[in-house]
Amino acid sequence: VEKHGAVHAETHTACFDCHDRSVGGKPFGPVSVNNQSEIYLVHLAYRNLTVLDATTLSVKRQIPLNITSNFSPIEVWVNPQETLAFVTCRDEIGASLPGRILVVDLATGETIKSIVAGIYPWHLLPDPTGKRLYVNNFQSSRISVVDIERQEIVDSLVAQNGPAMMCFVPGTDLLLVSCFYTDNILTINTKTRVTESVIRVDTNPTSMELFDDNTKLYVLCGGESSLAVADLKSKEVIERHKLLFGAYAFHRVDQL
Repeated sequence: VEKHGAVHAETHTACFDCHDRSVGGKPFGPVSVNNQSEIYLVHLAYRNLTVLDATTLSVKRQIPLNITSNFSPIEVWVNPQETLAFVTCRDEIGASLPGRILVVDLATGETIKSIVAGIYPWHLLPDPTGKRLYVNNFQSSRISVVDIERQEIVDSLVAQNGPAMMCFVPGTDLLLVSCFYTDNILTINTKTRVTESVIRVDTNPTSMELFDDNTKLYVLCGGESSLAVADLKSKEVIERHKLLFGAYAFHRVDQL
């Protein structure tokens, strides 16, 4: 019981949190900034923001998030100056209630703002200017646009059901959005706010990566355990690679 309490594993469904390497209940969404000496992540069951040493993986700092117990933090984005962190938080699954985007002062550890978002805000993606954050609302079919300096939502884009992950096409105003429940990839023009194209992929697309001078999009589709390769010119899937089991996230590793 004492060990469970020390790591805030409130229920035994979080029994993996009892191990010595644990840093809290259900760690999620690790990111690095600048020189990548530190790793930032949140805890779905702990409601805090943890900072790890990237070399030793030891805990350098834990910052409590000022949210009530019905909210769970999903992902964190840290500005390049490492002065502010933005954290998406969902309400209880099935409640269909608005989530929150927290703004945390990293110097003081204070949650300085709680922005009301759509239902189940998740992924945070800065635009190429670094002035705005695009935040998908997984259960609202909309993407919130956050002004980083003003720390408020200033616009939103219409997506299809279950917008999951996003990426910008470099050198353009185009935002690619994977839609988990409609099995599509949307190309949204962030200037005109119009969906310019729809690419049909496999079931439950999530993570995406651009390859070959940004002409090909690799899309992980967990429902069919496949990696689809879409040609952005023809707007069609040109390859499919079968995976051994379901997966929902991947990252490209460039050969050194």
